[in-house]
Amino acid sequence: SIDANEDFKINFKETTYETAYVDKNLLLKTLNEHGVADLAESNNEISCNIEDYTLIFSRENDSEPYLLKIKCPEKCQTEEKINNLNEEYTLNVQEEAYLSIIENLKDNNMSLEKEEVLEDNTIVLTVNIE
Repeated sequence: SIDANEDFKINFKETTYETAYVDKNLLLKTLNEHGVADLAESNNEISCNIEDYTLIFSRENDSEPYLLKIKCPEKCQTEEKINNLNEEYTLNVQEEAYLSIIENLKDNNMSLEKEEVLEDNTIVLTVNIE
């Protein structure tokens, strides 16, 4: 007899990547914005699923970046997933830095005179220091 499940066996691959993700809260925000499911965290590990990918972020201590392990079907394209996460994380870091700068300006009685977003998403701030 032939096992019907034999035809549907999916081989999975596991790939590990170094990341620049250090800020746990920004990583969690990025993952939530990315629409992940089954988000779980414990100590220095965060795991979640997106489509048929399992993402596991782990690190030894809070001062170092996370390693990312991706488990997915053998023919999956992990590079696109990584690039999308990197873009979103970078935007979240930029937003956090921007908000921090604006807050510092207020705390030091300075005002923002002009704000310009360049083509590469760089933000140029002109500050009035009177």
